Amino acid sequence: MAVVWVAGAARQIEVGRYQGVKTEIPKEQVKKLKDEPEYSMLRPEYQESIMKNPGIIPQEVQDANKDKPIPYGLWDTYRKKYNWKFNFDFPNSNEITNRVTCFYFNGEMEVLFGDYPIKLYQIPEELRWNKSEKKAIPKKMSFTWINKDKIIKSGEIIFNEAQIFKAFEELTQGNTEESIQLTVRIIRTGDDASVWLEGNGKSIGLYESEVDI
Repeated sequence: MAVVWVAGAARQIEVGRYQGVKTEIPKEQVKKLKDEPEYSMLRPEYQESIMKNPGIIPQEVQDANKDKPIPYGLWDTYRKKYNWKFNFDFPNSNEITNRVTCFYFNGEMEVLFGDYPIKLYQIPEELRWNKSEKKAIPKKMSFTWINKDKIIKSGEIIFNEAQIFKAFEELTQGNTEESIQLTVRIIRTGDDASVWLEGNGKSIGLYESEVDI
């Protein structure tokens, strides 16, 4: 299976998912390629050297997946989209978002403009952060906001994969049209935050997320 994206300065979107079919190359045809560069790709020892090359597949990934079966279908779970939006809860009412950058598990990415540039530059609605729409589950996000002293602050959150996928499923009960929100609550001192997934009358704390403010 192969997925294709188109990327720009502030956005990367999926444009296609394609399923391969098994193809048997006749041995006679392989032998004819013996003196050609393409022959190397068909040798098992060459293929194994690629799979064990830490410059292509990081060593920690190799170690974590050693002797495990190939997780066919895993990427399709990353492509599942839910109806959700971002929400920020600041300790002071005059603090506003400046920008949100989000990387999704399905390989997509987008930079969203917060309240400040919306007011200043009249950013169109499709580029704003605070709207519900079908999106994949977030893998990592960074954000900036302007605090009560007019100072730009920043933060980054890396989500725990198992926890956030379980939380999305628990809140939606399989209904991807259910409206939910991802809330980042900045503490009073402005140097830490908690992350919550909220909707359907429930609230789940994503305590295993890595938060850096």
